[in-house]
Amino acid sequence: MHGAVLVAAALLIGGCGGGMRTDVGGEGADGSTLISDGPASEGKVDGGKALPAYVEAAKKYNANAARLGRVFVGGAVVRVTFTDDEGKARREQVEGTLQMMRPAKLALNIRKVGQSLFWLGSDASRYWWFDLTGETKYAVIGTHAGFDQELAKKIGLSIHPLELIRAMGVVELPTAEGTMGGTQWSADGKLLGIAAELSNVEAQGGGVTGFVRVWVDPADSLPRKVELFDAQRRLIISSEHTDAASVTMHDQPVGPMLATRIVVTHVPSGAVLDLSLADATDGHKRLSEKAFDFELVKASLRPEKVYDLDEIRRRNGAQSPSPSQTQTKTETQMGTSR
Repeated sequence: MHGAVLVAAALLIGGCGGGMRTDVGGEGADGSTLISDGPASEGKVDGGKALPAYVEAAKKYNANAARLGRVFVGGAVVRVTFTDDEGKARREQVEGTLQMMRPAKLALNIRKVGQSLFWLGSDASRYWWFDLTGETKYAVIGTHAGFDQELAKKIGLSIHPLELIRAMGVVELPTAEGTMGGTQWSADGKLLGIAAELSNVEAQGGGVTGFVRVWVDPADSLPRKVELFDAQRRLIISSEHTDAASVTMHDQPVGPMLATRIVVTHVPSGAVLDLSLADATDGHKRLSEKAFDFELVKASLRPEKVYDLDEIRRRNGAQSPSPSQTQTKTETQMGTSR
């Protein structure tokens, strides 16, 4: 398997429930069904268990998520499961440093024996991916607005970096006036599902670009699972959250809670990213703005070639080149970085 695809397909990923109660954020009025695994309900499941309104449930969830605007994990353990080019299941374990500043800044440095192998990053307008494992070290970069799932997937990106941030359970659910949201109980009635549309304010593209559903334990409103759906309500990303622990905050005696293990599955490919995030902090005096600066990261990692995915998409129109075609066809188009 090509180096970028090997780890990116595995690293960059990219419940059944009863009826759903749907509301319009800020109004409490009934709305159309969002993501329901059963028929619309009247706010209760078998046995008469009442469903809370969307805004009420979302605000309880947001009370913790709102405090997770900055996350730093210097000793992350990254386990990946994927299928290689020969159809064989493979599992790899590497090290990582995770830095995140909501809403859009991400830096995931993947290392083995102290040496950087891959780097996933983003800022407010762009995302990038460095592959330093092959004969030719290269980077790809594109704009959030111009993200092309099929093209990105062919060179190793299965998920948009902003969606990885959301899959971590650190992004607040929308509660603004007019937000369409809903709640539902899991099949066993133990977890509460909170679902909402993601408008172009919360996601890339125009109009409604997808949906999010967070499954929480009503006892603490912490995420047990985060699901991301596309605009056609097809499940794309599913992340399981376990073993929540307090994030160390430099200015607060008790920090917010974050799962110390997050297992992210890219549903279409079956690739799995298993993150162990012990000893997470708010990154005081450690989280660096330089980690979110593409030019500075490029100067440090020194890729031999840099490919602009927006430009490749524009030049190739509807045709999406393969990884080998991307490197050969864009070498002269995009130039090199030495």
